[in-house]
Amino acid sequence: MGIAHLRARRMAEASTAFMSATRLMPGNSFAWRALGDTRHAMGDARGGGAAHLRALQATASDPQSIAIAEALLGNRLAEAEKLVRDHD
Repeated sequence: MGIAHLRARRMAEASTAFMSATRLMPGNSFAWRALGDTRHAMGDARGGGAAHLRALQATASDPQSIAIAEALLGNRLAEAEKLVRDHD
């Protein structure tokens, strides 16, 4: 729902939707990153930065993200691409 609000430039609604998503799935890095992007677009640099920090923390503990990073570092680009496509 948040993405639909973003596409329609309804930032307050998008922010609310992404906040709900982060409450339901606190380890979801995508929801935190989208919330950060939305907050920055609304002029809330502090809120956006805090949400982006949470996104980084969630990504650092996500086994799929770690596998993607390892594939990239090992120059196994086809494997990394597949992992990205399969990532939730």
